[in-house]
Amino acid sequence: MPSRTYLWISTITRGLQILFGIVVLGLSATLAEDHYAGTDAVDDTGAKKALSSVPFVLPWTSAVGALTFIAGGVNIFIAWTEYFGAYIEMLIDIVIIFANVVGGTLLAVRVKGKNCDDETSLNQIGEEARWPYTGSLAAVDIFCGACYEYSGGTWCANASEDRLSNLNKRCKQSGTDSVFVWMTVLFLLVTLTLTCLRLKNNR
Repeated sequence: MPSRTYLWISTITRGLQILFGIVVLGLSATLAEDHYAGTDAVDDTGAKKALSSVPFVLPWTSAVGALTFIAGGVNIFIAWTEYFGAYIEMLIDIVIIFANVVGGTLLAVRVKGKNCDDETSLNQIGEEARWPYTGSLAAVDIFCGACYEYSGGTWCANASEDRLSNLNKRCKQSGTDSVFVWMTVLFLLVTLTLTCLRLKNNR
């Protein structure tokens, strides 16, 4: 197959890479931004100080999403202008693949085995309905929202009765986020293969 054909196909896959990167950035940033939603009613100073921070996986995947779509644009430029060469293009792809695999794994571990559609209290907050909400959606740090110590107990924003539906919502968002991260990895591997073939043809 002519190297020009490889170039056109890889441009299409890079376009999808850019699209997926934007989706991952949007979903991860939304999950991170909404982490503290529902904590406005916490007016105790001690409780406010104990609010849990945003789980590491969310800023990581936000950054990965941003880097993924930026790298896609940069590599399209490199491929068509041959300004830096295919080896730099491949190196960028390998770094972005690694970053996505890390982010995808961190998300997949949290989402695995969770039923995002089940809105029963047993699935949402567990049998005991209290911290650490063992085996339920509320036990997952990227679902439960900010947690804090108050009146001798630990409370999480989305484990309160009026916010339980947010557990299912964040579970679905996280699952979608994970899918797009792994789809990005797949398309990056395809693009990396096409770059190798193009390089081989040009020798």
